[in-house]
Amino acid sequence: MEPAITITSTPARMESRTLRHLKGLKRTLRTNAAYEVLGDKVDTWTSGGCLLLATTLHEMFGGELRGVWSNGILQHAVLKIGDVYVDADGTSTETQILARWRTEEGLTHPILGPYAAQPWYCPRSRTKRLKAYLRKTLRLR
Repeated sequence: MEPAITITSTPARMESRTLRHLKGLKRTLRTNAAYEVLGDKVDTWTSGGCLLLATTLHEMFGGELRGVWSNGILQHAVLKIGDVYVDADGTSTETQILARWRTEEGLTHPILGPYAAQPWYCPRSRTKRLKAYLRKTLRLR
């Protein structure tokens, strides 16, 4: 088992460590404990919980909050770290995440763009709770 890490390093090294630990994110979020953190007002991490996840990951690791857009409508929030996109399905390349939104979600022309055009708010209590859960389950300090 890999030891827990503290994410304090050079940006490139930090990015590499961050992405390595986020590879287990999909499995971590598919548990009853994770759905309890999500709460009962949202269906899943990809249907309403994506902004909470992206915001929390942004607070923890930095990066850039991005959106999957289709026909001018925001469909999904993701975090971009380097050239990698992170959401509840784990880590993806730009090609992979757009293909997933075309095939699995049925979007005709998905694109990745800035999230800043939309209001960005998640209750602090929920991001704090999710942050604690992720630190524990992903073994981060």
